[in-house]
Amino acid sequence: MSNTVFIGIKSKPLPFGKGFFIEKLPVKSHYKITRMLNLLRSVSSSVLQIAAILPLLLLIRFKYSKKQKRLLILAGLVLIAEGLLTAGFNFNFLKSYWNWTGKSASLIAAVLFISYNPFVSKKLADFTGSLRINSLYPVFGFSGTLLLLRLIFKLVSGNNDHVNNLETFAFQATLPGLSEELIYRGILLGLLDKVYPKSISIFKARIGWSVLIVAIVFGLVHGLSLTRNWHVLFNTQKFCMTMGLGLAFAWVKQRSGSLWPAIVFHNLWNLVVFS
Repeated sequence: MSNTVFIGIKSKPLPFGKGFFIEKLPVKSHYKITRMLNLLRSVSSSVLQIAAILPLLLLIRFKYSKKQKRLLILAGLVLIAEGLLTAGFNFNFLKSYWNWTGKSASLIAAVLFISYNPFVSKKLADFTGSLRINSLYPVFGFSGTLLLLRLIFKLVSGNNDHVNNLETFAFQATLPGLSEELIYRGILLGLLDKVYPKSISIFKARIGWSVLIVAIVFGLVHGLSLTRNWHVLFNTQKFCMTMGLGLAFAWVKQRSGSLWPAIVFHNLWNLVVFS
């Protein structure tokens, strides 16, 4: 059974898609229109993901203060900007398989955002936070166990349909963990921690509703999107897997007091999956 669900009515391709006059335009015009449509689709996907999480925000708390609303709006804008940068700067200069330029752009923007935005500080994102040395054993034990289980599953299932080369190793060992952890478990989690207090402790990691919200958003970003024909595409397997990983990465970050263990865990996970 397929894990992918198409939502919407069956229709003919939109006038911007395959078979329309766009394919008969000059190469430069075709390129510009295609990039513009990709950016528009990226923004629309981000708005769709935000709309999907709104009911949960209202269930948690129906009324928010003005400051809390500003923080939530800022978090939404960060999510839209991340999608725009990743899609908008996908320039394949070296004919690479992975989106080096897009991920690099989102990483640079995240660092600049933390450095110069008055609403977010380096301490808030815990990018330069002090690592709790006494947390290393449980953090490494938890991360190592999950990585070992994922590796065993990969070896047993024999599912390895990814591009396995030096570029894949170099990319997965660096950019995904750096950019995504800084944005999701750094900026977004830091902003939402100001809205939702860390009310409970799970194995000595203080967490609140913000951890669940960011994990769901992380799952939606990977599992909910728009196709070229503007149909809503929802991949339940990707959503559940990445949401679970989002919870795991957040626990590592909250338990250790720093983003670095989560970044290392994220990149090692990607190496196991994609190489």
